[in-house]
Amino acid sequence: MSTINAVFLYPPEDNIKKYLQEKLGDLENLKFIYPEDNNVATLLHLMPRADILIGWRVSEELLKKAKRFSLYIFPGTGLFPLIDIFRKIKRKSRPLLINTHGN
Repeated sequence: MSTINAVFLYPPEDNIKKYLQEKLGDLENLKFIYPEDNNVATLLHLMPRADILIGWRVSEELLKKAKRFSLYIFPGTGLFPLIDIFRKIKRKSRPLLINTHGN
């Protein structure tokens, strides 16, 4: 079974990391990748490994580097601000966009 890399686009708080570990830690093929900072260079380095992206804002530059991702999780309400950016990227298949309302 191959590893699924879920890459955060921001450094989440420790309570979020703990919650994810408690709820999803038994999924051996799921790996959460947390950036050390919000620096664009840091995030660009992580994008080629991303199968899942998690975050509020993403640039077209980051999406173009994340060639493997098929799922974008928006931890808020409303995806409308992201739709234009996702329409600009040219891909064979469109990624699935999910908003979680912060829950």
